[in-house]
Amino acid sequence: MLYSGVRPCEINSIEENLFEGTLKVENGKLKNYQKNKYRVLPIFPMYKPFADGKQRKVSQQALTEEFSALCPNHTLKDLRHTFTTRARECGIDNELVAVWTGHSLGNITSSVYTHFSMEFQKEQAVKLKYII
Repeated sequence: MLYSGVRPCEINSIEENLFEGTLKVENGKLKNYQKNKYRVLPIFPMYKPFADGKQRKVSQQALTEEFSALCPNHTLKDLRHTFTTRARECGIDNELVAVWTGHSLGNITSSVYTHFSMEFQKEQAVKLKYII
């Protein structure tokens, strides 16, 4: 979450494509009537050392409990907030950060007419290097 911006409920859906340099994530915040939606993200520089192409299966409750034991004053959601904040601090456009984190874009131009190419996303992802 800290290095990809995914939600805790999305961790088990991550599919790493090391050849393409991408992560495919199932959107975990859909309504019951909505079909599954996926977003494809570049593998971010800080995520790359952990990418091994293996599917992860982890209990969200166990992850929450372990994180709470390590960082009692924080929640898993804080990791997503940190990813988003650091992306903005590294100069990445807010609309692209919204795409990466699975947020809806604010206006019709952004949500309907803007489609960031994966090459552009990868170029921007290179900027995302920060110290925690």
